Amino acid sequence: MVVEHLEAYETGLLVWSFLFGVLGLQGLLSIYLEGETKEVGTHPVPRAPWYTVVLMAFLLAANLGLAWRFVRLLFQGGATAAELGTNAALMFLLLAGMLALYRRHCIADKVVAQSRHDEIPW
Repeated sequence: MVVEHLEAYETGLLVWSFLFGVLGLQGLLSIYLEGETKEVGTHPVPRAPWYTVVLMAFLLAANLGLAWRFVRLLFQGGATAAELGTNAALMFLLLAGMLALYRRHCIADKVVAQSRHDEIPW
């Protein structure tokens, strides 16, 4: 994006709006992954739905395909740094998606409550 025609404060506003958008997306993702507040104790994991397993298998296959393409680009030569970087970024994005699904559907929750002793008067 070329921002030559923008003033300094307009560029700053663009950067701040992008930053708050990223932080908002991170907050929404965190709320989705953590779920609702649970009572103290251990909560078993329900069985993962079939569509989650299918989606994780698809993400794994796509990640393996991108890894194969990445290695092929490395050893063939002639690949630009942008191609390699985009391919690596896509691999990490797919890996993050698989980890998020695994965290949401395959890990048991253990909720512990303890009192705070930080001597800060709230």
